[in-house]
Amino acid sequence: MKLVRLALLASTIITIALIVSCDKKTNNKGQVITQSKEGYAGSESCKECHARFYELWEPSHHGKAMQPINKKFISENSYPASEKIKVGDKWYKVLDDQDKMQVAEYATKDGTELKRYEAVWTLGGRNISYFLTPMEGGRLQTLPLAYDENRKEWYSTPASAMRHFPNNTGDGTDQELPWTHSLYTFNTTCHSCHVSQLNNNFDLKTNKYHTTWKESGINCETCHGPSQEHVRVCKEAGEGNVPDDLKIIITSTFTPDQHDWSCSSCHAKMNPLTASYPPGEDFWQHFNLMTLENPDYYVDGRDLGENYTYTTWLQSKCADESDLHCVSCHTSSGRYRFKGEKHMVACAKCHQEQANNFEKHSHHPAGKDITCVSCHMPTTEFARMTRSDHSMRPPMPAATIEFGSPNACNSCHDDKTPQWANKHVTKWKGNKYQQKTLQLGRLVLQARKGEWKNLNAMVEVVKDTTENIVFRNSLIRLMYSCNDSKLLPVYLELMKADHPMLRGSATEGLRSFLNQPEAKTALLEAAKDKYRLVRMAAATVLSAYPAQSFSPMEKAVVDKVFAEYQEFLVIRPDSWGSHYNQGNFHHQQGNYHAAIDAFKQSAKLEGEVVEPLVNASMSYSMLGDFAQAEEKLLEALKRQPNNAAANFNYGLLMGQMKRMDEAKAALEKALQYDKNMAPAAYNLAVMYAQTDLNLALNYSKKAWELAADNVRYGYTYAFYLQQNNQIDAAIKTLKKVLATEPNYGDAYQMIASLYQRKKDTAGMKQFFRKCLKRNNIDPQLRNALQQMVR
Repeated sequence: MKLVRLALLASTIITIALIVSCDKKTNNKGQVITQSKEGYAGSESCKECHARFYELWEPSHHGKAMQPINKKFISENSYPASEKIKVGDKWYKVLDDQDKMQVAEYATKDGTELKRYEAVWTLGGRNISYFLTPMEGGRLQTLPLAYDENRKEWYSTPASAMRHFPNNTGDGTDQELPWTHSLYTFNTTCHSCHVSQLNNNFDLKTNKYHTTWKESGINCETCHGPSQEHVRVCKEAGEGNVPDDLKIIITSTFTPDQHDWSCSSCHAKMNPLTASYPPGEDFWQHFNLMTLENPDYYVDGRDLGENYTYTTWLQSKCADESDLHCVSCHTSSGRYRFKGEKHMVACAKCHQEQANNFEKHSHHPAGKDITCVSCHMPTTEFARMTRSDHSMRPPMPAATIEFGSPNACNSCHDDKTPQWANKHVTKWKGNKYQQKTLQLGRLVLQARKGEWKNLNAMVEVVKDTTENIVFRNSLIRLMYSCNDSKLLPVYLELMKADHPMLRGSATEGLRSFLNQPEAKTALLEAAKDKYRLVRMAAATVLSAYPAQSFSPMEKAVVDKVFAEYQEFLVIRPDSWGSHYNQGNFHHQQGNYHAAIDAFKQSAKLEGEVVEPLVNASMSYSMLGDFAQAEEKLLEALKRQPNNAAANFNYGLLMGQMKRMDEAKAALEKALQYDKNMAPAAYNLAVMYAQTDLNLALNYSKKAWELAADNVRYGYTYAFYLQQNNQIDAAIKTLKKVLATEPNYGDAYQMIASLYQRKKDTAGMKQFFRKCLKRNNIDPQLRNALQQMVR
């Protein structure tokens, strides 16, 4: 028996934020330095001809998405001083100061002041206001205290951002991050949806930002593109004359998809594929969308964590079956169009009958307090930010009962139970309308937990073109952790789907089938797809093939997509995930020195993560440098002592170095911290086999129970059973192994030897004759079995 090395961690691309071009920059105090930028004229240039639009935009939440904190701002926004609030292991207080906004830091609640941080920018303003302070290296950091504009109170920013995952969704728990974490750094995370024409200008060598932007807030040119040429040709044409070519993006000519895509460049939970997004371009050429594989969504598709509309919008029948789009209901400055008496206008275009009979349809009196939106787009809250459910589905209290997701009934009737609400909606509407969502939610929940008893039902959903694309895509991605061979033809079929998101997700599913010739052929075809999203998915998987495995013609395809893939990997040089994925690419290509450099850079950028250190140890091991491999793993364990992957790899390395006691201890920790880590149990079985057969038996049994589709684990368990003279149990186990993999030659040999030990020739003949009736046995193996019977 040989030790099994865990594959590279994080085989899928880590989320990285979007950057676009820009032209203001901050000095070391976070103050703006204006620069000229070719093509962009600024929103002031629009005012002369478009005064009405400018007046609507300037005070809007888009226009004020980020504002400088100066005397004018302080005089117009009289924020009160705060009480001392604990954040992490320290206490913070907003000071009462008429000239500037400052937050003081204290070691204890009653202790002396340690430090002051000046707020120089503010973000948000609709529900909450965040405040930014300049930090080392040009960073603008979100201060630990934010202001709730609705409740009129200060609160802890990190505490509010914790995801409170329901216990029954398989998503685990969340932990509060320190306020100095990179996820709260404006330059790294928040930037491109709060300022316009931005460039991070991150210097990797010095680990410093020289971030620039044209304007704070979301300006006209964010949606219309650079306007200098537009201003020039309009002025040259003279008053009252309209040029044939306006030299600007005209959003009124956009299709519904183009409107949605342009808004979703900010209002989506996604991974960017390019460094910038030109308004109106195809979303799927520039982004990959997060769906319900992400625990920030309940399993029935409702919002849980920090989400940005597009994923829930794609669950709406209005998105599928009408021309409704973002700007149908919202103005370009972000306002809702249909307040007050107009609340039914958008819905009535398709639902006139329900609008005419509102009280009968809703079982509520018509009026300003109850509208279509009240029940179909209920407001929920996360991190004190409110958002409307854009799936527009009816209230589903049954989903609340089963999954813990919100429903509109109990949003208003918060003194009642979901059971009370379900009783009423069932009486009014029957229960059938909830069943489809419940069925899909159950499948997503099972897939999140790695339970595959209903795998056939999941396959039916992902192949059904009438099912919602979000649920189909979610199940495709969740099935990556299921290595059932029946999924190969499913992925191959879905790689021909109409939607690029489905094709891209199915393409990544082929990672489990690299040894199958048809998988390689399909990946090479996907590498030529017209959508960047699909090509990058293909490149991710193709990078796992040895370079020498491609023919000259195939290599030309691979080289082209790898060149594009490497550009994608470095669009965010300030992201540890970018360098981490770059390291994975180099490692898989056998460029171990380049991989180590990338992993080191990744670990340097983010001082808490362990993945780049663990993978660097693997690269060092491939070079035969076990001392450096050990050093990296010890560094990982110092950062996260309870990390299962770090302990697992340390255990394997110690085993390779013949330090068996340390190896066993580390692997036992790995299994303690991740009770489902089958490779840890398997390797413990192998290590204990020479000294404690009972422990070897127990660990090998556990490994096979955790990964029942891994025939090697089953074979190993049978091997230790026969060593322990449990012959019948060993034969039974091997029969299960052969039911999973009928071409496992070693299993036939062992089972034959076990029948011989029992002196049961008749039983052996009967078993092998039964096996020979199968149609899925390799011809060479079939000949060997026939010879055995003879």
